[in-house]
Amino acid sequence: MSTTVTFTRGSSSYTLYAPMYGYRSACQMDIQRTETGTGRVETWDSGTEYRMFEGDFLVDATTRSAVLALRNMVRDTATTLTLSLGVTASGFFPFGPDLGDIGDFVVKIIGIDDTGIKYSPWLTSAMSLRMLMVSAPEYEMEDDFDEGDFFIGSLTGMAQPQESFNVSHERKYVSVVTKGGSHSPIDSGAGNDAKAAQFTVKARKPKAQALMDYLCIAMRGNSVAIDNTANLYPFGVTVASGGGSVISVRNNRSMIECVHEDFNLWSFPLDFAYDGVS
Repeated sequence: MSTTVTFTRGSSSYTLYAPMYGYRSACQMDIQRTETGTGRVETWDSGTEYRMFEGDFLVDATTRSAVLALRNMVRDTATTLTLSLGVTASGFFPFGPDLGDIGDFVVKIIGIDDTGIKYSPWLTSAMSLRMLMVSAPEYEMEDDFDEGDFFIGSLTGMAQPQESFNVSHERKYVSVVTKGGSHSPIDSGAGNDAKAAQFTVKARKPKAQALMDYLCIAMRGNSVAIDNTANLYPFGVTVASGGGSVISVRNNRSMIECVHEDFNLWSFPLDFAYDGVS
């Protein structure tokens, strides 16, 4: 990753060390989610979204004055700044791997906090910064390559999730005991149960770019197929896995997040609602 990044407003510039790995990029989509009486999820999508960044910047004696000046300057929420990453690959992808790591982004800083002095590294602190993207430079994504055989919709070639699926299953079944001691269950049927799965997909840069782009542009709130090969059981053992069955899913959340974990590794925590099997 590039050593430094620069924020500019007018004739004033503020140079900071690039953020530490583990920073988070997010795409907030304007999608309204509704669970129907059949347990399925329906969505309304206005087609708009915005991007955000949250991460920690290491601060030492060299950059402390710039941080203080930047913090005082951005108390006005209408303030926009230019975040300059340079003309060559910086390795810092503030608003997602698909929007790139070069050029000038126009941003608003919506939150800035510092954590106090650390003993290791000596006399350093971490500044937590939250930014809203106003505009991004043009960027051409790399051609992706297969990392495995996992797929979501039309995006194929991803590595299989390396941790198990966290499955929730809400039965549309109410068990009522009357005052006279009679059991009177109300069951709308197993086909109307609501199911969800949370899991994490990890990817290197080309596939991470393709995944962020697909989730925010093509999939959004639409129903798509998900990998359901034998023994995968993305929605638990109550939903068949393998045998040619196809599971459809929708996003359970309107925000897509990714974490830049290391030099060439991103993780995507996903939350999908079950939308049927065929």
